[in-house]
Amino acid sequence: QVKMYLNAAINYAHEEFEDLCPRKASVKITDKKSGFKRRERWLSKEEIKRLIDASRGLRRYTRLQNHKIVELKKPKPYPNWVPLFIQLLVQTAGRISAVCELEWPRIKDGTIDLNNPRLRGKRKGRAIVKIKGELKPILEDARKNSISGVYVLEDQNGNRIRPYRARLYFHYLCLETGLNAGDEEARWRVSPHSIRHSMATHMLKGN
Repeated sequence: QVKMYLNAAINYAHEEFEDLCPRKASVKITDKKSGFKRRERWLSKEEIKRLIDASRGLRRYTRLQNHKIVELKKPKPYPNWVPLFIQLLVQTAGRISAVCELEWPRIKDGTIDLNNPRLRGKRKGRAIVKIKGELKPILEDARKNSISGVYVLEDQNGNRIRPYRARLYFHYLCLETGLNAGDEEARWRVSPHSIRHSMATHMLKGN
Protein backbone atom coordinates (compact mmCIF):
# COMPACT_ATOMS: atom_id res chain seq x y z
CA GLN A 1 0.00 0.00 0.00
CA VAL A 2 2.93 2.35 0.68
CA LYS A 3 4.09 1.76 -2.91
CA MET A 4 0.62 2.75 -4.19
CA TYR A 5 0.74 6.10 -2.41
CA LEU A 6 4.33 6.65 -3.54
CA ASN A 7 3.38 5.99 -7.16
CA ALA A 8 0.40 8.35 -6.93
CA ALA A 9 2.55 11.12 -5.42
CA ILE A 10 5.28 10.74 -8.06
CA ASN A 11 2.78 10.72 -10.94
CA TYR A 12 1.05 13.83 -9.61
CA ALA A 13 4.40 15.63 -9.23
CA HIS A 14 5.36 14.61 -12.77
CA GLU A 15 2.14 16.07 -14.21
CA GLU A 16 2.30 19.30 -12.23
CA PHE A 17 6.06 19.94 -12.07
CA GLU A 18 7.62 18.01 -14.95
CA ASP A 19 10.84 20.04 -14.80
CA LEU A 20 11.39 19.03 -11.16
CA CYS A 21 10.10 15.48 -11.55
CA PRO A 22 10.84 14.40 -15.14
CA ARG A 23 10.13 10.71 -14.62
CA LYS A 24 6.89 8.91 -13.94
CA ALA A 25 6.61 6.30 -11.22
CA SER A 26 8.30 3.06 -12.14
CA VAL A 27 7.52 0.91 -9.08
CA LYS A 28 5.43 -2.02 -10.31
CA ILE A 29 2.57 -3.08 -8.06
CA THR A 30 0.88 -6.44 -8.62
CA ASP A 31 -2.24 -7.83 -7.02
CA LYS A 32 -1.03 -11.29 -5.92
CA LYS A 33 -4.54 -12.75 -6.11
CA SER A 34 -5.39 -11.69 -9.65
CA GLY A 35 -2.03 -10.86 -11.18
CA PHE A 36 -3.29 -7.44 -12.35
CA LYS A 37 -0.84 -4.56 -12.22
CA ARG A 38 -2.13 -1.87 -9.88
CA ARG A 39 -1.81 1.72 -11.09
CA GLU A 40 -3.17 4.07 -8.45
CA ARG A 41 -4.09 7.43 -9.92
CA TRP A 42 -6.37 10.36 -9.24
CA LEU A 43 -9.35 11.32 -11.38
CA SER A 44 -9.96 14.73 -12.91
CA LYS A 45 -13.18 16.57 -12.13
CA GLU A 46 -14.37 15.81 -15.66
CA GLU A 47 -13.80 12.08 -15.12
CA ILE A 48 -15.66 12.17 -11.81
CA LYS A 49 -18.56 13.95 -13.52
CA ARG A 50 -18.61 11.21 -16.17
CA LEU A 51 -18.97 8.60 -13.43
CA ILE A 52 -21.85 10.52 -11.83
CA ASP A 53 -23.62 10.99 -15.17
CA ALA A 54 -23.16 7.33 -16.12
CA SER A 55 -24.69 6.19 -12.80
CA ARG A 56 -27.94 7.88 -13.84
CA GLY A 57 -28.02 6.16 -17.21
CA LEU A 58 -28.22 2.58 -18.46
CA ARG A 59 -25.97 -0.30 -17.49
CA ARG A 60 -24.52 -2.17 -20.46
CA TYR A 61 -22.31 -4.71 -18.68
CA THR A 62 -22.63 -7.63 -16.29
CA ARG A 63 -20.31 -10.20 -14.75
CA LEU A 64 -20.69 -13.94 -15.22
CA GLN A 65 -19.86 -16.57 -12.60
CA ASN A 66 -16.37 -16.99 -14.05
CA HIS A 67 -15.78 -13.24 -13.44
CA LYS A 68 -15.84 -12.51 -17.16
CA ILE A 69 -17.32 -9.11 -18.03
CA VAL A 70 -19.80 -9.23 -20.91
CA GLU A 71 -22.03 -6.66 -22.60
CA LEU A 72 -25.77 -6.96 -22.01
CA LYS A 73 -27.98 -7.49 -25.04
CA LYS A 74 -30.54 -5.14 -23.51
CA PRO A 75 -29.16 -2.33 -21.29
CA LYS A 76 -30.99 -1.73 -18.01
CA PRO A 77 -31.11 1.24 -15.58
CA TYR A 78 -28.70 1.25 -12.65
CA PRO A 79 -30.31 0.60 -9.24
CA ASN A 80 -31.34 3.75 -7.37
CA TRP A 81 -28.55 3.34 -4.80
CA VAL A 82 -25.75 3.60 -7.39
CA PRO A 83 -25.96 7.39 -8.09
CA LEU A 84 -26.19 8.02 -4.33
CA PHE A 85 -23.18 5.78 -3.73
CA ILE A 86 -21.03 7.74 -6.20
CA GLN A 87 -22.18 11.10 -4.79
CA LEU A 88 -21.36 9.98 -1.25
CA LEU A 89 -17.89 8.82 -2.29
CA VAL A 90 -17.24 12.19 -3.92
CA GLN A 91 -18.67 14.45 -1.21
CA THR A 92 -17.33 12.59 1.83
CA ALA A 93 -14.04 11.31 0.35
CA GLY A 94 -14.73 8.34 2.61
CA ARG A 95 -13.62 4.76 2.31
CA ILE A 96 -16.05 2.39 0.64
CA SER A 97 -16.64 0.57 3.94
CA ALA A 98 -17.58 3.81 5.70
CA VAL A 99 -20.03 4.78 2.94
CA CYS A 100 -21.67 1.34 2.79
CA GLU A 101 -22.04 1.24 6.61
CA LEU A 102 -23.76 4.63 6.70
CA GLU A 103 -27.14 4.71 8.49
CA TRP A 104 -29.80 7.42 8.51
CA PRO A 105 -29.46 8.36 12.22
CA ARG A 106 -25.95 9.62 11.43
CA ILE A 107 -27.20 12.06 8.80
CA LYS A 108 -28.66 15.07 10.59
CA ASP A 109 -28.28 18.83 11.03
CA GLY A 110 -26.77 19.15 7.56
CA THR A 111 -23.88 16.76 8.27
CA ILE A 112 -22.86 13.18 7.55
CA ASP A 113 -21.11 11.39 10.42
CA LEU A 114 -18.98 8.59 8.96
CA ASN A 115 -18.10 7.26 12.41
CA ASN A 116 -19.75 3.90 13.01
CA PRO A 117 -20.46 3.63 16.76
CA ARG A 118 -20.21 -0.17 16.53
CA LEU A 119 -16.55 0.11 15.55
CA ARG A 120 -15.29 2.25 18.45
CA GLY A 121 -11.92 1.20 19.71
CA LYS A 122 -11.25 -0.87 16.60
CA ARG A 123 -10.39 1.74 13.98
CA LYS A 124 -9.23 5.30 13.53
CA GLY A 125 -11.84 8.04 13.82
CA ARG A 126 -13.70 9.08 10.68
CA ALA A 127 -14.80 12.47 9.45
CA ILE A 128 -18.00 14.42 9.96
CA VAL A 129 -18.79 16.06 6.62
CA LYS A 130 -21.12 18.91 5.69
CA ILE A 131 -23.78 18.12 3.08
CA LYS A 132 -23.28 20.34 0.04
CA GLY A 133 -24.79 21.01 -3.37
CA GLU A 134 -26.98 18.50 -5.14
CA LEU A 135 -26.37 15.77 -2.54
CA LYS A 136 -28.93 17.30 -0.15
CA PRO A 137 -32.07 16.74 -2.30
CA ILE A 138 -30.73 13.30 -3.33
CA LEU A 139 -30.42 12.29 0.33
CA GLU A 140 -33.85 13.69 1.17
CA ASP A 141 -35.43 11.67 -1.63
CA ALA A 142 -33.55 8.51 -0.61
CA ARG A 143 -34.60 8.89 3.04
CA LYS A 144 -38.23 9.39 2.01
CA ASN A 145 -38.18 6.20 -0.10
CA SER A 146 -36.06 4.09 2.26
CA ILE A 147 -37.48 0.62 2.83
CA SER A 148 -35.48 -0.29 5.93
CA GLY A 149 -35.46 3.21 7.41
CA VAL A 150 -31.94 2.38 8.60
CA TYR A 151 -29.51 1.91 5.73
CA VAL A 152 -28.66 4.78 3.40
CA LEU A 153 -27.51 2.42 0.64
CA GLU A 154 -30.03 -0.38 0.32
CA ASP A 155 -31.44 -2.65 -2.39
CA GLN A 156 -35.06 -3.06 -3.44
CA ASN A 157 -35.62 -5.37 -0.46
CA GLY A 158 -34.18 -2.99 2.12
CA ASN A 159 -30.95 -4.95 2.53
CA ARG A 160 -27.70 -3.03 3.06
CA ILE A 161 -25.40 -2.77 0.07
CA ARG A 162 -22.17 -4.60 0.87
CA PRO A 163 -18.79 -3.25 -0.31
CA TYR A 164 -18.19 -6.12 -2.75
CA ARG A 165 -21.44 -5.30 -4.57
CA ALA A 166 -20.70 -1.58 -4.59
CA ARG A 167 -17.24 -2.27 -6.05
CA LEU A 168 -18.75 -4.39 -8.82
CA TYR A 169 -21.13 -1.63 -9.91
CA PHE A 170 -18.31 0.90 -9.70
CA HIS A 171 -16.36 -1.27 -12.15
CA TYR A 172 -19.37 -1.31 -14.48
CA LEU A 173 -19.37 2.49 -14.42
CA CYS A 174 -15.65 2.59 -15.18
CA LEU A 175 -16.27 0.40 -18.21
CA GLU A 176 -19.16 2.65 -19.29
CA THR A 177 -16.98 5.76 -19.10
CA GLY A 178 -13.84 4.21 -20.57
CA LEU A 179 -11.77 4.80 -17.42
CA ASN A 180 -10.54 1.22 -17.38
CA ALA A 181 -10.46 0.64 -21.13
CA GLY A 182 -7.44 -1.03 -22.68
CA ASP A 183 -4.40 -2.59 -21.01
CA GLU A 184 -6.13 -5.72 -19.73
CA GLU A 185 -3.44 -6.32 -17.11
CA ALA A 186 -4.38 -3.06 -15.37
CA ARG A 187 -8.15 -3.30 -15.87
CA TRP A 188 -9.08 -2.52 -12.27
CA ARG A 189 -6.62 0.34 -11.80
CA VAL A 190 -9.47 2.80 -11.09
CA SER A 191 -11.33 1.77 -7.94
CA PRO A 192 -13.68 3.40 -5.41
CA HIS A 193 -10.59 4.28 -3.38
CA SER A 194 -9.40 6.34 -6.36
CA ILE A 195 -12.21 8.81 -5.54
CA ARG A 196 -10.76 9.28 -2.04
CA HIS A 197 -7.32 10.00 -3.49
CA SER A 198 -8.83 12.28 -6.12
CA MET A 199 -10.70 14.48 -3.66
CA ALA A 200 -7.57 14.80 -1.50
CA THR A 201 -5.58 15.80 -4.59
CA HIS A 202 -8.14 18.44 -5.61
CA MET A 203 -8.13 19.84 -2.06
CA LEU A 204 -4.33 20.14 -2.20
CA LYS A 205 -4.60 21.89 -5.56
CA GLY A 206 -7.21 24.24 -4.09
CA ASN A 207 -9.96 23.57 -6.64
